[in-house]
Amino acid sequence: QDFVKKDMREVALIDYSGNTIDSKKISSLYDTGVPDSTKKQKTQLTAIVNHIITVANGLNFKPYSLWEEPLPEQILISEISNDIPALNNLNEVRFLIGKWDNLYQRKQPVLISSLTNDGNVVLYGTDDGSGKQMFLQVAIDSMLMWYTSDRLHLYILDFDSDVLKEYLGFPQIGDVVSLDEGEKINNLFKTLEKKLRQRKKLLSTVGGSFSKYNNTHDEVLPSIVIVINSYAKFAETYPNFVSKVAELLQGRKYGIYFIITTSEQNCFTSKVRQHLSQVYSLQLNQESDYSALFGGRTYGLYPQDYVGRGLTKKKIDGLDRDIFEFQVAKLSPDNDRKTVLISLKKWCIQKCEGILPADKILVLPDKINIDTSRNVLFDIKNMFIGYDYSSMKPEYVNIADEYIHCIFASDQNSLIAFSQGFAEFIASALSTSHDSVYVLDPQGLYYEDSTQNYKYRSDELSNTLHELLQEAQRRNELLTAYEEGRDTNEDNIKFSLIVCIIVSYSGLQMKLSEEEWNIFLEILQYSRQLGFRFEVFSDSPSASFLNSDWYLHHAKDNTTLWIGDGLRTQTRVQWKGRLQEPLTGMSDTYGYAIRSGKTKLVKLISTYLKEEDEL
Repeated sequence: QDFVKKDMREVALIDYSGNTIDSKKISSLYDTGVPDSTKKQKTQLTAIVNHIITVANGLNFKPYSLWEEPLPEQILISEISNDIPALNNLNEVRFLIGKWDNLYQRKQPVLISSLTNDGNVVLYGTDDGSGKQMFLQVAIDSMLMWYTSDRLHLYILDFDSDVLKEYLGFPQIGDVVSLDEGEKINNLFKTLEKKLRQRKKLLSTVGGSFSKYNNTHDEVLPSIVIVINSYAKFAETYPNFVSKVAELLQGRKYGIYFIITTSEQNCFTSKVRQHLSQVYSLQLNQESDYSALFGGRTYGLYPQDYVGRGLTKKKIDGLDRDIFEFQVAKLSPDNDRKTVLISLKKWCIQKCEGILPADKILVLPDKINIDTSRNVLFDIKNMFIGYDYSSMKPEYVNIADEYIHCIFASDQNSLIAFSQGFAEFIASALSTSHDSVYVLDPQGLYYEDSTQNYKYRSDELSNTLHELLQEAQRRNELLTAYEEGRDTNEDNIKFSLIVCIIVSYSGLQMKLSEEEWNIFLEILQYSRQLGFRFEVFSDSPSASFLNSDWYLHHAKDNTTLWIGDGLRTQTRVQWKGRLQEPLTGMSDTYGYAIRSGKTKLVKLISTYLKEEDEL
């Protein structure tokens, strides 16, 4: 009783966050229920104080507290929107997190992260409902509300639950990519590396200042934010991209930023971790994890057991302690999110009307055939064979000027789909002329096609060979007469084109007699000036093939194609440099265009008749 002052009413036990654990009224601590004969009469001052208390209670005045009430478990953006500072600089990229608890100054201000001023963000949290998805959602929601698509391009790599696919269709969203979309991830990083190089060059004219460039140019550069949800899975699945992330993390000066989440503290290389300057943590497995994460003591402060509750560091002048608790906000209650997000998308589309949307991640089409490539321009001088894997631009060969092309593969089956697709494209290019396409398929490997625009021969190869020989002889006589001056009509030697596709070089040799085979070789050797062109397919070319006269004189220096895997392990077809391979592995849908020994990886055309599950 000596300790308890008469003006004290209650004793409370609190934790490090200021939350009341237990409390007791003073009277309950020492009042025995026996009247105190020594108790003095109520003084005038006591009566005045009691009256003031009564009046204050009637007016709903709350007594002064040493701390604010604990952060609420749920905070909606609409509830704190008036407390958000105005965005005066569109070159600054920032996003909303929620509210943080400043115990020492009795404040609970809005928590906003500035990527531009404070750097890239890393968020730690367990995978079992700590609130990482909730953190990313409010970050993305707020950026979508604050920036139009000329100011912000967002790319989301969601390797957790694919919930963030909900942002597809927003004009500011370039794409939302899943873990198994390796080609998109590869193309995104190639695009980002290219943009970083371009921006370094552009900004060098204004002293390297992103803001100064945008403030002095009519066409502004959009800020680029890359979200990687579950970095540990990303690094494990795509280890080759870790060094690229480390390089791009240094692009903050050029308007390129990262927001990264992870459940593992040791998943970052030192080169990556040093560029993640803003650290946020939700629920972790052990209390010691927080100290390790924030590099020292947390002063006994740990996040309450709520979804979206966490800790972060904030330096405040005059205070030694820099660890604070925060609560992530929401766009809406969970059961209303879908409806509210649809409304937000409509609002963003309207807000970005007349503005170009964020650049999409370019990917090569799954199917490349005559039906899916109607927007590709091609002719006999520029015959489309597929897309360059690196640039994703159409790749061509010149049939008009290159007399013979050789197309190789490790086995015959690898050649079929491309060979028939090639025939379809060539026939389409020549369909309005007097030119013709012959397909000699001695083994009957092509898919049956009742709508073919080429002359397909599988059984009557001898007759076809004699037909071609007679035409070659007729044209040779006209050419000789013109060269000798016996015929001065130049139109007679303007020969229509005859493109011959040999589906299997070794198969044709087996089907023809020795005499017929020699005739064929003679046509190959001497028909260049007669309007003939040859596309010769062969599996595992032999030494005799590569040393034949027609190959050495007419094919060796032209574009050569290799279909599928096997180029690296064979020794007869010469190539040099580094062989690029697709992330999904080398299959028959890919090949190499070889020019002067240099290789180019190409995603190849195929016949429209081939089923998707066979590709």
